Amino acid sequence: MGRGHNNRGLFSPETSGTIGLGGSKPSIVSRLGDLSDRKFFCCLLPYSSKVGKSSKLNFGQKASFQAKDSSSTTEGNIIIDSGTALTFFPDASFSELATAFAAGVTGGKRVKDPSGFLPVCYNSTTESRIKNFQGLQFILGGPDVKLKRVNRFIRVAEGVICKPGGGDSAALYGNFAQMNFLVGYDLVKKTIPFKPTDCGKEEVT
Repeated sequence: MGRGHNNRGLFSPETSGTIGLGGSKPSIVSRLGDLSDRKFFCCLLPYSSKVGKSSKLNFGQKASFQAKDSSSTTEGNIIIDSGTALTFFPDASFSELATAFAAGVTGGKRVKDPSGFLPVCYNSTTESRIKNFQGLQFILGGPDVKLKRVNRFIRVAEGVICKPGGGDSAALYGNFAQMNFLVGYDLVKKTIPFKPTDCGKEEVT
């Protein structure tokens, strides 16, 4: 129920499995029917979180939230994907973003990703050493979704941090950008609200 038969990915030994949360009939959201109201939210912990804490996934009425600091979108020009780590932009847009980003950053020397995968990396162990970076925000309707420090860089090797994203043929909003945000999915209204949240709390609303 709500699962795949041939799932592939970069899963760790701690991964329990995968579930389908889309709008199609086989997904667990559709199978739950009225019990889920065809809505759910997830609140993803940062990868650096302490052992023993868990990300949150709620269905139905518990997945309803409205707040003045939340942003909601019904636009269809980007894929919101909790199963993909990185955020991708169309190639032309990412090229402009990377150029503007590099021009606005001082305090960290530009280096290559040892794996050769991520294009924007610096030789700093923490983002606090990178000066003049004004952050990154997404305009999704309502208040802009402003990425926090935990969303901006990932440590890929000793002394090397990278922006978790790159260029591609389509736009995709990955789970690094969703960490410590309450992200709701209403499959009836076809809206996806975002709300800055400490996902390490016992209760998130």
